Amino acid sequence: MIRALIIDDEEHGIKSLELLLAKYCPEIKLVASSSSPRQSIQLINDYQPDIVFLDIYMPEMNGFDLLEQLSFRDFHLIFTTAYREYALKALKANAFDYLLKPIDFEELQKAVEKVKLKKSNNHKIAELLGIMNESMESKHLKVMLPTKTSIESVLSNEIVYIEAQSNHSLVALVNKQQHLTLKSLKEYEELLCQGESRFFRIQNSFIINLNEVVRYTKEDGGFVTMSDGKEIPVSKLLKKDFLSKFGLESN
Repeated sequence: MIRALIIDDEEHGIKSLELLLAKYCPEIKLVASSSSPRQSIQLINDYQPDIVFLDIYMPEMNGFDLLEQLSFRDFHLIFTTAYREYALKALKANAFDYLLKPIDFEELQKAVEKVKLKKSNNHKIAELLGIMNESMESKHLKVMLPTKTSIESVLSNEIVYIEAQSNHSLVALVNKQQHLTLKSLKEYEELLCQGESRFFRIQNSFIINLNEVVRYTKEDGGFVTMSDGKEIPVSKLLKKDFLSKFGLESN
């Protein structure tokens, strides 16, 4: 019997994978599941499972941050994600298994079969985290936020979204703080929205951090829900480019 643990910030994601495992992978025994990344750290260290199914993209703490904090890593790691672009190059390079949501039962069975044939990827986890840390350090710019009374310094990954306020901009951070800055949205666009950046100008008044998007809703013309609960409409002209950032097509 192979002992498994599921970590996914969305309950329906956990339930869906539980049903697939029960139906198509009877050799798997689910010992625990959690929608809280912080709780999951303790669960992994306590249960010491054979397999961890880990969602990459969680607003409270992403999958790589969670792995950094584990004391027990002697398990098979299978990533799950709805986003084709996010970190998949690093996973492929290190031969990690990953399942794209919605999870296909045949792909799940293949991943489980691989687990039976190989040792845990404990050493590969350390290698992957090293690569991811180098990548993140190069992408997390220091951003200066000049206000009327001070100049705040933040890392780019701390920004959830930036909203135009006339010739100024409101910068919302992951710690719930907001700063009304003296820079225009255009200036932030030139600084942050270049090349393979995870920042995207989703409409005239907003730049968003794609890593902080927790939901895309198709109704009402299409809008995103950010990690702080902010709902932002997607420009019709930019919808195709926005969805392509996640490997999706507009319909």
